[in-house]
Amino acid sequence: MSQSPSPLIGQRLIQIIPAVPPSSSSTVRYGTILYSGPVAGTKGGDDWLGVEWDNPARGRHSGEHRGVRYFQTKREGAGSFLRATTLREDGATFVGGRAFLAAVRERYLSDEDEDVAEGSTSQAQAPLAPLSRRNLAEIDIEAPNLAKIRAKLGQLKRLKVVSLTGPVEVTEEDVRELEAAGRVGPSREDLIDTAKSLPGAELGQAESEEIGEALPSIEHLDLSRTLMPSWRCLANIVQHLPRLHTLHAHQNRLALPACEADHAALRSSAGLRSLLSLGLDRTDTSWQDIQLLAPYLPELRTLQLAGNGIDSLHPSGSDVLARLEELNLEWNDLTSFHDLATLPALKRLHLSHNAIAHIAPSQRPFTLLEHVSLTGNPLFNPRTISPSSKVWESMHNLDSSITGGLRSLSVQLKTTDEASPPSMDEDALRLHLIARLPSLATLNGSPVSEMQRRDAEIWWAERMAMPSMAAKLDAASARTMERLKNIHFATTTDTPPAPINTQRPAGALGLKSQLVSVTLRLSDRTPGQTASPPTPTRSAPSIAFLPSMSLRTLRPKLLRSLKVSPREAGDARWFALMRSADSKSEEEGGNIVIELDDDSTPLNRYGLDARVRGDSSHEDEGQEDEIWVVLPS
Repeated sequence: MSQSPSPLIGQRLIQIIPAVPPSSSSTVRYGTILYSGPVAGTKGGDDWLGVEWDNPARGRHSGEHRGVRYFQTKREGAGSFLRATTLREDGATFVGGRAFLAAVRERYLSDEDEDVAEGSTSQAQAPLAPLSRRNLAEIDIEAPNLAKIRAKLGQLKRLKVVSLTGPVEVTEEDVRELEAAGRVGPSREDLIDTAKSLPGAELGQAESEEIGEALPSIEHLDLSRTLMPSWRCLANIVQHLPRLHTLHAHQNRLALPACEADHAALRSSAGLRSLLSLGLDRTDTSWQDIQLLAPYLPELRTLQLAGNGIDSLHPSGSDVLARLEELNLEWNDLTSFHDLATLPALKRLHLSHNAIAHIAPSQRPFTLLEHVSLTGNPLFNPRTISPSSKVWESMHNLDSSITGGLRSLSVQLKTTDEASPPSMDEDALRLHLIARLPSLATLNGSPVSEMQRRDAEIWWAERMAMPSMAAKLDAASARTMERLKNIHFATTTDTPPAPINTQRPAGALGLKSQLVSVTLRLSDRTPGQTASPPTPTRSAPSIAFLPSMSLRTLRPKLLRSLKVSPREAGDARWFALMRSADSKSEEEGGNIVIELDDDSTPLNRYGLDARVRGDSSHEDEGQEDEIWVVLPS
């Protein structure tokens, strides 16, 4: 069945609906009108709208009724029908949006200022007229706040950052979670007021020029969650904004250019041509869509495409997004990413929370890639990762696919199931990664020092040399072992590397002998410099770690040992309390207390190092060095 030529087709809408059961909060939903007209077998006559909801869970079908197709949703089951009378009667459904400049004035000017600015009073042109003795009396009578209004209009011309974002989409489940937490969302009245002011109306050349004259200084524009229907509409809004460098259009549904007039609008848009950063999270934008739009974004450096359901990438020519340096593809459905090697300037690639289970060897190298994030992918399944799992072959392939090797990586093992902890903790994962990736300089935001690398490589080599592990080494691990033998265990320069001896003679410097053992304390008082620190509210058994590790790396493990949640520890201060080696008893005093005020600094730089092990002054119970976590009372 052909669609109606109604002007409503393609328009965006927002609904503010009281929660069910009745609640002080309301639900918010966004959608796109795909059909307007009759639906056979209903009592609504010709007064029906077919809507595809942004959240597919809102829908009931894909655009059909009783076997008749009226429209086709992009996502299965995301459609439903609304009576058109709803738009006129419920007072909480808004279609199409306002003109952009009107929305800006409403957001940034008072009602009185906006009336004069938009010409809705009989003296509409007065605020723009030059001041003189001749009209001073008229100003006093007709526009007593003219000076203030003109000042504010001048402020609009100086605006560099403009935000016209709409309400966040809220489901019934969201409302229940808010109430369970004892919180209340925005009132229905406030949500309706915001929805009324959202931009989205189509505009012509005259309106585009007016935007450029009224807002010539805009550099950062946030139009997330608005009612804009298309890329053509967006291009017209920014057509005369040549200073624009950042544009956020998250959670919109923008129709692609479909005719020459659409493409002409994008080509002529100075704002698109000057963009350096573009945000398109949760917009249903595919990689093919980006390739279509890329010629209109020649200067783009940063692109955000999180949460778009992207499951495949297609290689592009080197002239497509040729200057793109950072790409965010988190929360998609990707299983591979090597096609992105065609982006010649790519430096940072965010791939967390995709479906990547294996990284194959690349046929084309990433020439400038420095950072990759992989948290939340099956590749790092916290239940199955082990020293002999295939993840290490993937990491070798990733490292080999980058010219000069991988220099920065973000990957964490996270699980909310306390009854089934990860098979490898974060500390061991960090040591494995540092040892296996020779170019790695930053891991999870923390620099990898030379001492950390040495400790990790020796720890890994000793562990892998054990008979139970040596038999399980894959090819990538075997190559790593050979590399580390040459670095740390070779005997001479003219003989083959000596095998690693896991049975070290007494006094040999094994990695275990370098571990620091400390006691953990929790308190609401800062430990003093006296021999008798305050009584802690909680203590934990001794914990051992490499002194080259930083507080940032150790913090999750320390908090787990003290049974403190990260949220509770948000404002905590951390201290090291070190027992003086010259003190044999508490009466002599001499405790040294240092605040751990830089979580990226290796702990040995604060004095927590391997010297304490075997020291006779620390052999008695209670004489270990301590780490104190001080929570504000």
